[in-house]
Amino acid sequence: MNFTRAELIYKSKRDGLSVNTFWQKMQKYGSTLLIAKFHNSQIVGAFTSPPYIPSLYGDYMVDVDKKSFLFSYTKNHIYKL
Repeated sequence: MNFTRAELIYKSKRDGLSVNTFWQKMQKYGSTLLIAKFHNSQIVGAFTSPPYIPSLYGDYMVDVDKKSFLFSYTKNHIYKL
């Protein structure tokens, strides 16, 4: 993976805790790194290679390159998809 720049796209404290706002902000981006910190101090995240494309039918984008993964920063573990 080659990260050339980072940009904070969505932050719940700034943008509100709304699925619609999340999708609206994420639509124009390709590969994305998502990081979440919960009230119990757990830190988890995901890397998605395909872009976020919302669907009314519950469809999702398939990662044909198989580069996407989930991770737990707290447990220091990567979960391949």
